[in-house]
Amino acid sequence: MSFAGVSVVADRRLLNRPSMASVIYSGKASSGSWWYHLLVVQGYSCTKDLPNGGRIKGRSFRAGGYRWVLEFYPNGDVRDTAGFMSVYLVLDQHVARSVKVHCQFSFIDELDKQVNRCIRASRARDFCANNRAWGRSQFIKQEDLEKSVHLKDDCFTIWCDFIIAEAAATTFIEVPPSNVCEHLNHLFATKVGADVTFKVGHETFSAHRNILAARSAVFGPMKEGTTTGAIQIQDMEPNAFNALLGFIYTDLMPKVMKVGGEAEEVGADEVTWLRHLLAAADRFDLQRLKLMCEGRLSEHINLSSVTVILGLAAQHHCRGLKEACLEFLKVQSAAILGGAHRQACLKIIRSAGDDQGHAGDLHGNVAVKQDPEGLALFTPLENLISNTPTGIRKLTDDQTKKAWSLQSVSDSSSTMTHSEFNQV
Repeated sequence: MSFAGVSVVADRRLLNRPSMASVIYSGKASSGSWWYHLLVVQGYSCTKDLPNGGRIKGRSFRAGGYRWVLEFYPNGDVRDTAGFMSVYLVLDQHVARSVKVHCQFSFIDELDKQVNRCIRASRARDFCANNRAWGRSQFIKQEDLEKSVHLKDDCFTIWCDFIIAEAAATTFIEVPPSNVCEHLNHLFATKVGADVTFKVGHETFSAHRNILAARSAVFGPMKEGTTTGAIQIQDMEPNAFNALLGFIYTDLMPKVMKVGGEAEEVGADEVTWLRHLLAAADRFDLQRLKLMCEGRLSEHINLSSVTVILGLAAQHHCRGLKEACLEFLKVQSAAILGGAHRQACLKIIRSAGDDQGHAGDLHGNVAVKQDPEGLALFTPLENLISNTPTGIRKLTDDQTKKAWSLQSVSDSSSTMTHSEFNQV
């Protein structure tokens, strides 16, 4: 058994004391190493009032060739565990393959639990990139702790035993994860060495020709250019263009920003923002950003937004987003529309998916030129939706499931078959 350091918490925060793990233990870890780390909590009466979900992170320590940390939630980590203390052992680094660990939590005076056979009796947990933590969400009730012998002078100590079944060799050289995106983002923020300027609306943005050209073929022709004046970008919101530049430098989804003052409803701000950002991504051929916007927009499809999102999908050739809208309409037509209304809705769905049709042509230019927003086709659907009683607009999960069964028993004249839908 090897000591892996101690974390001391007082007044809701981790004290800035050096871990003693490196002082007490040094050397090469062997397979199946048994370690323990202590979490000392001082001033429990103050710490217990931390809100549910409030976390105190212990000191990072090394054991078995890996870096670990304890996470402590005085009032539970989620709503269901409020009133309990939660504690977790977390693998504090990225690993290429999973690490099997037997882990057990106890109080420092529970010596009968701190034996090898008890620890190994617990199932070995896989710590990996997608699941780097394991612990006890209901370690002990706060009221039970207050009545127990574990709490002394407003202090207690949690003992974490863990046996690494597949320990790695201790290494003194640790390669940090890539931070190239952080450096590029710093370059974008500071504008050091920027050699091109864009003017969007009343705002100007500086950037680096080579980085833009490397990320988007649309910017390619300007790579060797010597333009000294600002390049005008028409028909685009400044915030959307700035977010697009940020994505070029970091490859991360930009945060939601307000654009154009169009949003009036709750939740509409994000839809409006994503519409502008998707259009910008399509215009500058940033396919990854475009797909990220499609995915986010698909989460906002509802009766009030489906016509706008479907029109956007048609205009910018977003087949996945279009299919998500059509599937939503298909379910809605079965669940909330009956008779002539349902037949009309299905007719709209078929028209929207008809690649040979005039208004539904997703790959031609005629419809887009005559109807830039691609929404004219969906006006009848909006009328149907507006005439639908508001009390039945929101479907429960059960109703949505029943909608598919309703389609299977409907007459063939008013129902889209799976083969018809797949042709959309």
